[in-house]
Amino acid sequence: MTSQPVEDVCAVIWHNYMLVNDGGSEGDDRRNELYRFIRDLSACPEYDFDILQVAGAVYLKKLDEFGEDRDARRAGAEAAARSLKSRIGQADP
Repeated sequence: MTSQPVEDVCAVIWHNYMLVNDGGSEGDDRRNELYRFIRDLSACPEYDFDILQVAGAVYLKKLDEFGEDRDARRAGAEAAARSLKSRIGQADP
């Protein structure tokens, strides 16, 4: 995924995050961390816009809960994998 789609996914995730969390701002470090997470995750070609949105939302939620990037990344990546698995399962006859 090129940089513009990553920017687009991050913009949607961050916008939604700010709607439900009063503590977020455009210059927040969490936004930069989200961008790095989505950029890294987007290297998997199976992860499209929708899956990345789910992963990013989980990532931010867990980052707020745990305060650690590593644990939040793991939770976000697991959410992406579950979303992909669910989608593949729905495609089977």
